[in-house]
Amino acid sequence: MVQRTLINQPEFPSSTFVYDYDSNTGTYLQHYFDSRGVTRLYNMSFENNYWKLWRDTSDFSQLDFYQRFVGEINEFGDTIQSSWETSHDGSQWEHDFRLIYRKVNQKT
Repeated sequence: MVQRTLINQPEFPSSTFVYDYDSNTGTYLQHYFDSRGVTRLYNMSFENNYWKLWRDTSDFSQLDFYQRFVGEINEFGDTIQSSWETSHDGSQWEHDFRLIYRKVNQKT
């Protein structure tokens, strides 16, 4: 699956996400690319209405900080309340930003 985010504000990068499943290991991955030239690889899981992403090892770039994301999927499956956190040492975490995903019903 591919997700594209276009943001018309220079302080926020536009981005492309590629979601992948490795059938050999049974794990999910998210590949991230943005308009600044940043490329990252996140581990990903889905359990009990929680979507989680985390980056705790170097990948295409040096690991200057740790990142983690937790999204809670509501009972109707149409909204995900989520937030990103960052850490410089992997143990002390700070809130970075919040995201809300909502399913949009479009009439065709």
